[in-house]
Amino acid sequence: LTYIGKMIWPSRLAVFYPHPGDMVSIWRVVVAALLLLGISIWVVRLARSRRYLLVGWLWYLGTLVPVIGLVQVGGQARADRYMYLPMIGLLIIIAWGLGELAAKWRHRKTTLGISAGLLLVVLLICSRMQLRHWQNNFALFGHALKVTENNFVMHSSFGGALFEKGRFDEAVAHFNEALRINPGYLDARRNVGTVFLKQGKIDEAITAFTDVLSYSGDWPITHDYLGQAYAEKGRFDLAVQNYNEALRLKPDYVDAIKNLGVALKEQGKINEAIKEWKRALQLAPDNPDVHYNMGLVMAEQYKYDEAVRHFKAALAAKPDWPETHYNLGCVYYLQEKIDLAVEQCTEALRLKPDYLSARIMLARTLVELGKIQPAVEHYYRILQSEPNQVSVLKNLAWILAAAEDVKLRNPVDAVKFAERACELTNYKQPGMLDTLAVAYAAVGRFAEAVETAEKALEFALSAGEKDSADEIQKRLQLYKAGQPYRWPSPKASSD
Repeated sequence: LTYIGKMIWPSRLAVFYPHPGDMVSIWRVVVAALLLLGISIWVVRLARSRRYLLVGWLWYLGTLVPVIGLVQVGGQARADRYMYLPMIGLLIIIAWGLGELAAKWRHRKTTLGISAGLLLVVLLICSRMQLRHWQNNFALFGHALKVTENNFVMHSSFGGALFEKGRFDEAVAHFNEALRINPGYLDARRNVGTVFLKQGKIDEAITAFTDVLSYSGDWPITHDYLGQAYAEKGRFDLAVQNYNEALRLKPDYVDAIKNLGVALKEQGKINEAIKEWKRALQLAPDNPDVHYNMGLVMAEQYKYDEAVRHFKAALAAKPDWPETHYNLGCVYYLQEKIDLAVEQCTEALRLKPDYLSARIMLARTLVELGKIQPAVEHYYRILQSEPNQVSVLKNLAWILAAAEDVKLRNPVDAVKFAERACELTNYKQPGMLDTLAVAYAAVGRFAEAVETAEKALEFALSAGEKDSADEIQKRLQLYKAGQPYRWPSPKASSD
């Protein structure tokens, strides 16, 4: 009866109608049954004279039987899509009935034509209005919540949409409302755990996922999420246990295989991790996360060509991934393919302008190409947001103190940055002290340059850094002679 009502007056339509369970009142059941019985008796009695009534009514009832809920599938009470075929029967009754009713009208064709045209216009307007609710998840799920009651599925779905936008507190509120309506709704309970995992509330996430598994232990995705939570806590043994359980339930679960590999790697079981990732790639050859992890491991094992291959495969599937561009750039740098390293680090920064590691690597590679000025600009920019980056302080101070190009030199800043680098390393790192000595010499403070260089030389020799000690010794002779050190920087390329 509700379907018939929605066909005649299609208002308050929703993507999901929650099943009322045992909350349907007896009087509604009785009234509906009596009405259906009455209509059926009336149709049968008129069957000989108006056969379209029997055809249409039996069509409606017959095609509705598989989806009416006699055998309940899912949590919906009904669905608009279930009416596409059954409604044909009702429209048969309407079409033949109108034909019979209008048979004796004087201007039958004109009246029916104009009426049909007006009806189509109204339906077009209604369709356009209805389509507004299908623009995105927020509109669709929000409208369903407005036109239905106790819709725990839509609260959970709306929470999922909020989660995707990073609105975690609002998402949890909707998940909890779904659980208030239906405490046994495991999707919402698991989603609460997912939010906690994203927020770094690991203990709360573990509790939520464990609670879900206490209701149903045969849920691979929950074992996967629980494994992730344990991994965040550093309990890789429990993480591996849950990933393996997820894979026992679903052997082709690629995300669980990928995460199992990560956990094994953290346990130092590199070969086992690689084995798992290779298995994942057999199931999903284009999976960017697996290729990324393989690229990192290959780079750590000095297998640079394989690392490049995996990073490129990851970017083919997920091109806007700054971390992959950065790591590919690092591998290119190690292969001495400096131009390609610059290209990848530049792309990483385009995608993620605050990517500190990529900016540091870009400045470093630019120096190697002889493009000192843009490298200096990058170093200054890094120090604006991260003033205590020791390596940046050292490298920038070195350029500002010793660059051959006078336009690049700024000895005052060089001293400031070098002194800060030494403060951060407690004046015990030979490389930092060497840079400070170069800076002191650049401003003419040769006595301090000599003293600092001698201290750098002492630390270098005690650390067994003979090559560094030799270089410091050469510069020390310059300072004793009252001369600053000049750095033979790489020549800039033609471009």
